[in-house]
Amino acid sequence: MESAQAAIKNNGLPSTTKSYGYPRDLADNPDIDIVVCSGRVDKHYETAMHSLKAGKDVYCEWPLAKDLAQAQEMESLSRSKGVRIIVGLQAWQSPFLNKIKEIVEGGKIGKTLSTTFVSNPGFFGLKEPENLAFTQNRKNGGNILTICWLKAMEAVFYSLGELESFSSIIRV
Repeated sequence: MESAQAAIKNNGLPSTTKSYGYPRDLADNPDIDIVVCSGRVDKHYETAMHSLKAGKDVYCEWPLAKDLAQAQEMESLSRSKGVRIIVGLQAWQSPFLNKIKEIVEGGKIGKTLSTTFVSNPGFFGLKEPENLAFTQNRKNGGNILTICWLKAMEAVFYSLGELESFSSIIRV
């Protein structure tokens, strides 16, 4: 609650702005129609499930859950409750990528025959920052592959189209 109150103050929000200490408290508020779930992957399930059970739509950042079983359970509950669970990937909002997509789809450069993607995640090294330590535990579902690489690949697929084939080289 302290960090929520600090965020309200730091962002100049009205003093009437509500803050919640637990996902269920947010989900139980009848004035809320949609809940945005943006945080650590291993916390998405708890936050989203409370909201889905309460009949709220949920917008969740990628990845949806820490594993396929949780994602399927969330999807099943959303269907049974008649609400939507939306997975957000930021690339679709990038003016740069939208321009690339427009050029490629418009045929201005002809058919895309190949592309090369090179990535250096930078912040994952011999000693990661403390706030990223959770990514070292596979059970949490959030790591360089499930977060960084897949978001980057989504940007490539979104702007250039789906792959017909691929080859890869990974170096450590």
